Amino acid sequence: MTSRNLHIMNEGSEQTTFHNRRGTCNKDLTIVNNQLLNALKNWAISAEESCSDHNIIKLNLRQDTYHNTEYNYTGCRNIVTYENLNKFDSNLRQIVAMKFCVVQGDTSNPQMVLALQVEEANDIERAVS
Repeated sequence: MTSRNLHIMNEGSEQTTFHNRRGTCNKDLTIVNNQLLNALKNWAISAEESCSDHNIIKLNLRQDTYHNTEYNYTGCRNIVTYENLNKFDSNLRQIVAMKFCVVQGDTSNPQMVLALQVEEANDIERAVS
């Protein structure tokens, strides 16, 4: 969890998140990432009846948290337009036809072509790859 920057929101309490006739425990966890860590407040196990063996967990989510957040995303970004989508579809059809030796007319449904290739393959690992 630490390597993924995840945090457990559960706080110590006399109440437990789970109970049945064999016992009680805190098996339900609320796990958040760094972005939500400061937005979630007042985590608590509710005393309300839940009609379940799991108790209700209540928390507050601040809505003003992300207004001034700066994102430093360095990955590839794509602007999706109708023209780009048609280009993608056309390229996918060509790649499927080339990789699987399919006649161009047979690639109208690339997902179906790929599904048939996997069904008919002798080496399933190679077909999936």
